Amino acid sequence: MSRLKKCLFIGVAFLIFAAVFLYGSMFLFRKYSTDPEGELLKILSSNRVVMLADFEHSAALPYKTVIWFLDRWISAADANEVVPTRLTLVLEIDEKSEIDIRRCLHSGGLPGPRDLAGHSLERLEFYDDLRMVEQKISSFNSRVPESRQLTFDILGAESPQDVRGTWTKMDAKESFEFFCRERDRLSANRVIDYAKSNPENKLVFFYGGAHLQRGLRNKDQWGLFPKETWNDYYLIHYVDEFFGRKNVFTVNQRDFPKYSTPGHAKVCKYLTGSISTTSVILYSNFVENLTSQIFFGSSFYDAIIVRRAPLAAPIPLAATPLREMVKLCLDRLDQLDSANGFHAERERSYLLDCLQLATGQEFTSGAEVKDWLHKSTYNFWIEDEVPLNKLSDFLLKSTKERKGLYKKLFRFCEEDFREPRYETTIKKLVLISLIGTMWVGSDSERALAKKLLIEETGYIGDTPGQYLVWLRKNQYDLSY
Repeated sequence: MSRLKKCLFIGVAFLIFAAVFLYGSMFLFRKYSTDPEGELLKILSSNRVVMLADFEHSAALPYKTVIWFLDRWISAADANEVVPTRLTLVLEIDEKSEIDIRRCLHSGGLPGPRDLAGHSLERLEFYDDLRMVEQKISSFNSRVPESRQLTFDILGAESPQDVRGTWTKMDAKESFEFFCRERDRLSANRVIDYAKSNPENKLVFFYGGAHLQRGLRNKDQWGLFPKETWNDYYLIHYVDEFFGRKNVFTVNQRDFPKYSTPGHAKVCKYLTGSISTTSVILYSNFVENLTSQIFFGSSFYDAIIVRRAPLAAPIPLAATPLREMVKLCLDRLDQLDSANGFHAERERSYLLDCLQLATGQEFTSGAEVKDWLHKSTYNFWIEDEVPLNKLSDFLLKSTKERKGLYKKLFRFCEEDFREPRYETTIKKLVLISLIGTMWVGSDSERALAKKLLIEETGYIGDTPGQYLVWLRKNQYDLSY
């Protein structure tokens, strides 16, 4: 063999070896588990803080990941496994919303109009699920000695929504400057004060994934102000500083999209099989190389969980065709009446869009809504027995603009409005309206909505959230 051929042979062999090594490092050398909840519980046993990413605000799948973990915590304690007995769930809400959730946990009541008008159905389902967690803990504690009893708490880490007029007076740049320079630091201070007062509690954060990124980050990831520098630290930086880097574990999350397979989804499929529904937690700090960077990004997370399910878009409660819902939206619009800030304008626009879907009327201000409601007898549930096609007819008479709002607020696509697909879309909207009514309607309206839901689905559920699960499984083909 000539010298040139030897060199070529060695070169090709080296490239093949390098390729095999790089590919194998994703799977063979990277620590992973197909039991994310069990793994998180182990991590929490040896860390004071676990930070779990909310990868789509107000959507069902991220909320369910929290509930799955809490259920696993309770079941492990019930099996007499060694687990932390004092746990605090830290949420991306302010103190007022924290108080609302505490009330929901103990009485089942709903939040006040400031929050309720902007809620998704899935967020109310999350509150119901947290209430069930609280009930499971109470049941467990009644059966075990005091030394084994569990303590569960809720902490809202955000500053009050209207601090310095952030959500009411600041323009886009001023509110972004608050987001960049102050918000995460103030949230961390609230958590730190709580931790000092509750030194035995383990903390599980459920927060937007961006806030879990370590290091100095460019917070203007959308390029809103390209001529300026917006580098600053996120929440985890201050949490690391107080608790110590070794006591904080941060976990990003991703869904498994139906129609595309990005790198993390390919890895998940490789590890669990193409048909499996098993989720995977991958530790990002085990092997860091070029391939890992391509598939998993920078190492500012300690791990990533790939959830073997696609996201379902959050459904706006404010679009429920109900007189009481219009009143709740109007209460919130009144609170925003004198506000001209960036976030206030966005919220006002959102509520007016939802009201157009709920009523079939177009509004440009809260004053118009108030005037219309004062003159109108609008109410879907004015009869003892309301035929289901009454709501169907209302939804079918959608103008082009209203269909555009359905696409915008419900994230429907053009395919949803084509025959025969449109019939399925109408059925979804009818069921959604009935589920929303079960949450915010009067006693008689709730009873009627449940009766119609049973007739339409053949399913007898106790809570609106159970019908929302039925909807996702039977109309969206989702497993959660």
